[in-house]
Amino acid sequence: MQNNYVTELELPFELDLSPAYKVIEGYKNVNQYYIFTYDKSWLDPNLVKFIDDMGCYISHQEMFYTPPHGKLPIHVDQEQFSNMAKINWIIGAPGSHMVWWKPKDPNKLNKYTTPIGTKYLLFTENMVDEEYRFPVRTSTFINAGLPHSIDNHTDEGRWCLSHCISIKRHKENIQMEQVHEIFKDYIKN
Repeated sequence: MQNNYVTELELPFELDLSPAYKVIEGYKNVNQYYIFTYDKSWLDPNLVKFIDDMGCYISHQEMFYTPPHGKLPIHVDQEQFSNMAKINWIIGAPGSHMVWWKPKDPNKLNKYTTPIGTKYLLFTENMVDEEYRFPVRTSTFINAGLPHSIDNHTDEGRWCLSHCISIKRHKENIQMEQVHEIFKDYIKN
């Protein structure tokens, strides 16, 4: 079933995660949520070609860490609401959930910038109501333009390799409804 929060893909290749494991190896002692840059040279050529064949390109990539029994704060991956989609791969913490939220007052926006220079909105739990939760694992488009967070209630750290995808013809971030059309032959759920 397609929805506006998450769309799992069945890709014709297995993503090479060895560069992500090098990042993980270098940060074994991280004990709080964190965002990491992910160099473009580390991208799997199979993923770059696949995305290119779909008329898109990878416009940004990064990694996130959520510690065991930790939560990534409720946020939007830009300074306004949208249906912007990102494709994610999760390493570790099976059973952890991505959670989407609905703002009680959509006009109350707290704007911030991450340590790697990306803009985002931040919410506290008293500002939102839970809408949907899903155990994201691999090759999954997620809606990053709506308030979302991570609930890692497992004993293991959760690493997320995340890619922003843009459409070549207008150079804008892909939206969830476009994911359903462009990637329709690869949708698993």
